Amino acid sequence: MMDKAAKYLSGMPHFSFLPDEEIQKISHEVFFNRYEKGTQLAVKDETVIDNVYAIKKGSLILFDLRDGESVPCGFIKSGEVFGGITILMNGGVSLRTVIVEEDCSGYEIPKEIFQDLCTRYPKFYEFFLENFSKHVFDDSIKALIETGQARHFLSGIEPFSFLPEESITETIDNLTVVQHPRNRVLFVQGKSRVGYLYIVQRGSAERYFEDRGKKTMLGMLGEGDIYGGISMLLNDGLSVRTLRVTEDAVFYLIPKKAFLKLCEANETFTEYFTDTFGRRMLERSYAAIIAKTLQPQEEGLVFFNQPISSISTQMPIFGDVSLSIREAANKMSRENISSLFLKDTDGECTGVITEKDLTKKVIAVGYDTARPVAEIMSSPIETISSQALIFEVLMRMMKSGIRHFAITDKNEKIVGILSNRDILTAQGQS
Repeated sequence: MMDKAAKYLSGMPHFSFLPDEEIQKISHEVFFNRYEKGTQLAVKDETVIDNVYAIKKGSLILFDLRDGESVPCGFIKSGEVFGGITILMNGGVSLRTVIVEEDCSGYEIPKEIFQDLCTRYPKFYEFFLENFSKHVFDDSIKALIETGQARHFLSGIEPFSFLPEESITETIDNLTVVQHPRNRVLFVQGKSRVGYLYIVQRGSAERYFEDRGKKTMLGMLGEGDIYGGISMLLNDGLSVRTLRVTEDAVFYLIPKKAFLKLCEANETFTEYFTDTFGRRMLERSYAAIIAKTLQPQEEGLVFFNQPISSISTQMPIFGDVSLSIREAANKMSRENISSLFLKDTDGECTGVITEKDLTKKVIAVGYDTARPVAEIMSSPIETISSQALIFEVLMRMMKSGIRHFAITDKNEKIVGILSNRDILTAQGQS
């Protein structure tokens, strides 16, 4: 039978993503607290929030500074939560000044437990992010977006410089701005979830892995540098390294959904992140860190420890090796595919042609499309067993630079195809 705390929390939409046994477990770690009317719970940019407060009765009033004056900007009432976004997105330092408007009572959940839940239950984390993260954004610096400065800024840095104009416009429509002071820790390695792509607009930060009190794999981020892409694409949304602000900084933020949409629609944009990941994975220390985060979790095998057969649904399309380049391209267009396997007169698969081949080997150099497709196909074909792990094929892609692999069954017959984009799409939906 559920105790009072478990019963109340299980009725809140915030906690509906957690299994009953998890709620029962955390109910023994929470504590009931009351605050009288007029109590100041937090001061903006000063108070460190150590607990998430689930309000059962009463209400809180939020204040923000505008033109040097403290003005009301919102309320948190019965059935709502205070402190979650502060912990997730502001290094645990209160985003607003908070005062008890009406006598309050409710359950306080220790920060460490809340963060652990966010790490282990992505939907729980995403609920907070999608419903409450708007409170973290600073209206006073949104003009950076509205004046067109953001467009100029993004267009001049990789990988956004690879995007067509319409994609830049769509990105800016989803863009938000946040500022953080020096020494604020925004993410902690292996514990914090990353829900936005962070782009340094000004200021600086350092990313590092901490092992036994020592910083390793230290990297400095300055204007135009990016954080979070690899964590979202290739590490199940968990922060690979800790991120600490070293100089008062302003960040442009792109929501995860908008970021993944860009990756799905723009292969060159995606390859910026996968290529970066591949180069880093060749470093033994980095690979060891990633391997730790990819160990099986309580809920089962993580994404990269699954066989590729679990995400491969695309059947291979074959063409004759005698086709012209134009005929092969037309077939790819009709079939709406990014790669075409080519067979010889004996029915043996001898090569493959991809969209990238057409772009680099034909369009870019004005190659005669009446020529045989065999002249530009990739041969021999790179194959991988359907039972190989996703992590294994990803590493092969990174080391070889090849983006499309033919999937073979136990008889070495080609039964499917897998591209780096397929992996990223599946990871984004997992």
